[in-house]
Amino acid sequence: MNRLNFLKNISLGAASVLFFPYSTYSNNENFSFGFQQLEGMDLISSLGEKYSLEKLESNGGIIEKLNTLNFSINNSNFIRFNKSCFIKPIKKSLLFSSETNLLIVIKNNGRLKHYVLNEEFSKQYSDFILNYTHLIKDKNIDKNSVLNFVPTEVIENSKDQFSFKTTNNSIVKIKKTKGRLNTYIYSS
Repeated sequence: MNRLNFLKNISLGAASVLFFPYSTYSNNENFSFGFQQLEGMDLISSLGEKYSLEKLESNGGIIEKLNTLNFSINNSNFIRFNKSCFIKPIKKSLLFSSETNLLIVIKNNGRLKHYVLNEEFSKQYSDFILNYTHLIKDKNIDKNSVLNFVPTEVIENSKDQFSFKTTNNSIVKIKKTKGRLNTYIYSS
C-alpha cells in the first residue's frame, strides 16, 4: 500500500514538473519581444514620444559601449520625456539567463551621459512610477504630472543607490538597505 502511494505521488509530481514551465510561460503576460515588460513603463511610454536612436547615436556612441558590455536593444526608438531625458528598456545576456535593465540617457549641455539600472532598480523605478500614477488617478490629478518624476540630472548611480533630480527640483532616491529597495522623495 505504501509502495502504491509512493509510486502515485512520484508520477503526479513528475507530471506537474513536466507541465509547470509551460503553464507558467502561457499564463505570464509580462513577456514582450524577449524583454520583461515593466508595468510602469507602459504608462510613461504613452506619455513620452518616440525618439530616433540615430539622433542620439550621432552624439554619443552609446550603442557600441553597451554592446561591449553584452547589452542588446530590441528596436531603434527611445522614449523621450523632455528635452534632456530618454529611457529605454534593454536586455543583458548572461550565460544561462538574461536580465531586463533600464537605460537612462540624459542630455546635459549638449553631451550625453547614460546610466544603466540593473533589474532590481529598474523594477523599483517602474513600480514607483506605477504607484505615483495610482495616486494621481485617486486624486484626479493630471496624468502628465508623472513626468515630474523623470530624471533631469543623476546625482548618484552606485551599486546600492540611484538618486536623481527631477523636473520639479525634487530629489528621488532609490536606495538598497539590508537587501530591500526603498524609494525616498525629497522636495525642495
